[in-house]
Amino acid sequence: MANIPSAKVSSPLSRRNAALTLFLLYLLMFWTAPGLFRPGMDAMTYGALAKHVLETGDWARLHYSSGAYADFFQHPPLGIWMMALTFKIFGTADWVLKVLPSLFGAATVVGIYAWGFRIRGEWFAFVASFILLTSTRFAKFSRELMLDPFLAGFSVFALLALLFGIESKDSRKRAALTTIGGLLIGAAFLSKGLFAFAPLAAGIMILASHRKFKLLPFWLAGSILPVLLWFIFGGANEYLHRYYIEHVAGRVGHHSIEEHLEPIRNLTRVYWPWLPFFFYGGYRIIRVRGLAVLRSWEGAGLLAALGFLGGFCLVASFLEQYHTSFYPFAALVVAYPLTEGRIGAALNRARNGIVRGIAGIAAVVLVVAVVYPAGFTTGEYKNPIRIILKHAATDCHPATHRRILISDSVAEIWYALSTGTWNTPWDAVSGPVSLTPSTAKSDVLLAGAADTPAAGWEKTGIEESGLRIFALAGVYSGGG
Repeated sequence: MANIPSAKVSSPLSRRNAALTLFLLYLLMFWTAPGLFRPGMDAMTYGALAKHVLETGDWARLHYSSGAYADFFQHPPLGIWMMALTFKIFGTADWVLKVLPSLFGAATVVGIYAWGFRIRGEWFAFVASFILLTSTRFAKFSRELMLDPFLAGFSVFALLALLFGIESKDSRKRAALTTIGGLLIGAAFLSKGLFAFAPLAAGIMILASHRKFKLLPFWLAGSILPVLLWFIFGGANEYLHRYYIEHVAGRVGHHSIEEHLEPIRNLTRVYWPWLPFFFYGGYRIIRVRGLAVLRSWEGAGLLAALGFLGGFCLVASFLEQYHTSFYPFAALVVAYPLTEGRIGAALNRARNGIVRGIAGIAAVVLVVAVVYPAGFTTGEYKNPIRIILKHAATDCHPATHRRILISDSVAEIWYALSTGTWNTPWDAVSGPVSLTPSTAKSDVLLAGAADTPAAGWEKTGIEESGLRIFALAGVYSGGG
């Protein structure tokens, strides 16, 4: 990078105007109608885990509830720990599930702006940030409690620290920044597991391309240190053992070509209008930089994007939210062809009008969201299990056990739990409706329309979409 400087275009674009426009767009994509926000299953699952960390004081073993899904080994615990601290500050409510991931989303945009500025200045930085914010799946999976925005944010700033470290003339600063980058890679691993190997490997390749082999120990030591601390203080040994057995070993083996290509197929369905520019941008970066591509800021962004995409294809076990960590780096690649040639010249000439136009549109839509917030809610808001369990939390008061029995005919237990009880005073278990209240040690029963509860359960009149709430005598207040 120092010996092959990135191309820059002089631009009088006001950083204040650009920041204001991006802030309005961020509010539009992340914070419309927060009072009506209804989280999805994963968000409430992680929310329940974080809540139980505070309730039990057990930070080493994650518990869903005392009676079901007690131990959680699907992901390392850092994201849950951070969310538990967020609950300690703001309390447990649906909208609080937005706070931490949305802040990480905003920080990621800032990181991409800084990265883009190093490539071609203010206008490129704005274009890359705009592309990221309008990558709808990035916003969708970063505005509620998912673990993927943590991986994305940590990865962006890890590689940013590394790149700034490589450019530094001061040997101590180089070592410090490289170590900080490694620490953030460790944090990425503790948030989302093995997917953090993509930015880790990208960093190693960048260091090798610059022949900065003396910095490699700092990069690796920083990456390992958070994991070592986890082993010392957080019970990592058992966790990683179970994590591998339950969630890694089963993914290793033969997969069909369709499974390997699913991440790319997903992009062809959702990454519009940016996908063609991503492919062309990758071609242009390689064409312009040639063999020195990894020694440029734009080449490092391309490498990280391809690292995540290639990793998802290799694993062949893909969910749409995984691409959350791909989109920030892809935005840098997409912005490249949009800021050069005839298209780039035309956009650059009209940049001030474009920025004002985007700001105006975002402001208008935000006003509409304030006036008509119900138009910005999601389908999960009307989920029948969630609605009926909210009724139970309001109208049925914990008596002896503070626990709700969910009929095993209603839904998978983790789904039923996550969609209704995560921020209520109720614990939950699953079992047949033949259980009596004393046997189930529960005060409330959520049953299906065809279920015939055992003796001891009284009707409450709370019904929704074929689901019914029964209660132990004296628990139901009559408000339903």
